[in-house]
Amino acid sequence: MKIAAIIPVKTFSKAKTRLNLSSNQKEDLCRIMLQEVVETISKSKIFEKIIVVSKDETALKLTKRFGVQEIFDNDESGVNHAVSLADNYLENNGCTASIVFPQDIPFMQSEDIENLIRFQKSPKSVLVVPSRRFDGTNALLRMPVNLMETHYDEDS
Repeated sequence: MKIAAIIPVKTFSKAKTRLNLSSNQKEDLCRIMLQEVVETISKSKIFEKIIVVSKDETALKLTKRFGVQEIFDNDESGVNHAVSLADNYLENNGCTASIVFPQDIPFMQSEDIENLIRFQKSPKSVLVVPSRRFDGTNALLRMPVNLMETHYDEDS
């Protein structure tokens, strides 16, 4: 089984708008959180590919040292569009499963990812890891990659 991680990354200056932070503080926070997520994912040896989809040059530059596959999202029209760009790439490159992670999951451990894979039992599977408040998705496993389109930010 070839598994890929997909990390859609919103332009740092446009992220975290609900927080009362300066532009520099938001960008610093986003940079730190993305680096932590990519480090954790890269420590888990289960991924054939790690894909970062973004328009933010800082994010792409930051993740390059982890050997990620970069997909430039010219539109940046939302998470669903970013994931669909990654899905197209994965379908054309033989990946059988994907896990979508947000750019900002605090305290995630590589063991958490490995446990998620252990729950997958069927060749056709969807596993959703909800946020603590059940108002978001912290991980979405899809096998095969094109099993379903994503619907983030739409009462997901």
